Amino acid sequence: MTTADGTHDFTERELQIFFALCLGLGNKDMTQKFRITESTVQTIMCSIYEKAGLSTRLELAAWVKHALNGELRRGRGDSGAAMGG
Repeated sequence: MTTADGTHDFTERELQIFFALCLGLGNKDMTQKFRITESTVQTIMCSIYEKAGLSTRLELAAWVKHALNGELRRGRGDSGAAMGG
């Protein structure tokens, strides 16, 4: 679900798992880091995928890459011209 400002309505725990996924942590790593069961990790991941309209880790990785590329382009403040001297 997307909120009025265009962001997804993720819970704090979903964001923790989301960032752990982005860092490449596996389910077992997350169970230890967050002291939750693997079943809970999987449930939270399913919720993230549903809210983002995705169904796999690969789609999530592509989604994050696309979002970061857009942010980097917007944050450059130039037209993409190469730095020169």
